Amino acid sequence: MTVFDISFWQDDNVIDKLIRYGAEGVILRLGLTFGGKPELDEKYAMFLSKARAAGLPTGLYYYSKMQNKDMALAEAQFINDKVYEYYGGDAEPELGVWFDMEDETTKIAEINRLTMFAIKTMRDWYFKKVGIYASYSYFHDYLDLAEIEQRRIPVWVAQYSRQNDLLLENPGLVHHGWQFTETYDGQTLDGNEWYVRP
Repeated sequence: MTVFDISFWQDDNVIDKLIRYGAEGVILRLGLTFGGKPELDEKYAMFLSKARAAGLPTGLYYYSKMQNKDMALAEAQFINDKVYEYYGGDAEPELGVWFDMEDETTKIAEINRLTMFAIKTMRDWYFKKVGIYASYSYFHDYLDLAEIEQRRIPVWVAQYSRQNDLLLENPGLVHHGWQFTETYDGQTLDGNEWYVRP
């Protein structure tokens, strides 16, 4: 399944481009932590509206900067509130909710514990499809793959290569997607192979 992920950095008409590229789904950046507080991506609502109008399944990701439990909880609460606002009731984005773990501030020894806390908190609320997006190296250097597998937490890996090594080396993980390029259009568009249909 061909899925693209987009954010504020993309052109306002990117959904039309994705349709021409054969998009079967799109994952939108919900927001990010800035100055210690969660903020909504200023193009999220517009992109979500256009994706829905085009009949595309959607997911969302949140660019995390969690460094302690208070920040992890604030990010989880922000995601929860915005999902309720944009999806309503107990609905969830079809392609899941993802903590985007790539910021330098999250490369800390306790990040695995904090990420597990944030995901458990959201699962306790009602979320069924909440997972982790990170690079292949981040998964290995900062997260506990055995715990992720044991907890059955979905993973979405970025590795710009001919193959998904995280999948090949760790088939027991709950693999949802592989971001195989950040230049799908020859510029700055992320392309993903998605393994789980909504």
